[in-house]
Amino acid sequence: MAKVNKNLFRKILSEICEDSSCHYNGDYCILKELIEAIGTDPRILIQLKCVEKFKYEQSEINKKDIGWQAAWILWSEKHAENFAKYYDPELTYKEIYKKIIK
Repeated sequence: MAKVNKNLFRKILSEICEDSSCHYNGDYCILKELIEAIGTDPRILIQLKCVEKFKYEQSEINKKDIGWQAAWILWSEKHAENFAKYYDPELTYKEIYKKIIK
């Protein structure tokens, strides 16, 4: 993993976890602590969040949960290349996602 600014990494984690229950309640978040301790690559985190958003939107369109496997396959086939093109650690996952899904 490339050296990442710790403040930027924490900003990315906060954004990715913004819809978690610990974010809303102001509680301690074990997920954020684990990810920070492990040092997961921010690029992976942002792409996971993009796939999660994509899964949700595709499930809404299909009126049923498409599941993670189908979401990953569709993402890989249709959007992974554009993710690589548009990824920038200074952008939020929402900004990157918007560029990919036009």
